[in-house]
Amino acid sequence: MRREPRNRPRQASEIGVDGVPARRERAIAELAGRQRGVVTRTQLRDAGLTDHSIDHRLRSGRLHRLFHGVYLLGHASQLEGARELGAVLACGPGAVLSHLSAAGRWRLLPSRPGPIDVTVPGRRCDPRRGIRIHRTRALDPRDVRKLDGIPVTTPGRTLLDLAAVASSRELEQAFAEAQARRLVRRSDLASLIARVGPRPGVPALRSLLGVGSAPALTRSEAEERFLALVRAAELPTPETNVRVGRYEVDFPVAPPRVDRRGRRLPLPLLTYRIRAGPSPGRGAGVAGLPGDPRHLAPDS
Repeated sequence: MRREPRNRPRQASEIGVDGVPARRERAIAELAGRQRGVVTRTQLRDAGLTDHSIDHRLRSGRLHRLFHGVYLLGHASQLEGARELGAVLACGPGAVLSHLSAAGRWRLLPSRPGPIDVTVPGRRCDPRRGIRIHRTRALDPRDVRKLDGIPVTTPGRTLLDLAAVASSRELEQAFAEAQARRLVRRSDLASLIARVGPRPGVPALRSLLGVGSAPALTRSEAEERFLALVRAAELPTPETNVRVGRYEVDFPVAPPRVDRRGRRLPLPLLTYRIRAGPSPGRGAGVAGLPGDPRHLAPDS
């Protein structure tokens, strides 16, 4: 049986970029494909590339710097979530997306531009441009989850972290959104508070849990201003954006009605919708929002 010589020249199909074996190039491409197009210098070294080869690829445009030691493979355009995952990878093992960035990822609050929030447990992490690093002694595995392949704090832990950095209204809005989408329960948050002990954010979150009524979920500035008026008048906070059949009702109100004997009778649901246009005036029995062209009008 004839054997191939050990030092036979490589076929063209076996040679990739810069003389790197094609199978190694495929492995790097597959890794980037699992990570939204993102790879780290450490991962490239583990795949067999030298620092010289990595730097050459940066100069030639085959790698594009995202953060220090983190790159986009092949092109500079970012896939959705690439920046968040890149920030987590830049901070090393155990790092997770947290605080406002986690709230945006869970869609508890609108995503916003600016530094990415990353929590790093149990070790020091050097500052990274474009990343806001939060250090903690430890991070319970129960408080971490993978969302779309990105390590992120759970909705409950995200609310706890938000309570230390966000406004009270932002926290209330995020809590309302989490409850509306059944991502968290009050009992889960109470258990989390008991487990973590004294720390920033606990008093604000505990105070929110102690509120008798549920937090209000709003979808516009006008709704926010209406709720502010309700709270200023010390009235009960109404439900907001409630599904009634095929419709979403902004502020459902069911005024009491009694019969001749004083017994309360059921009434059809009276709803109020925020609309644009000139104030209909007091004669119409409709309250307008001061200083705003939008007003509250009863649905017809």
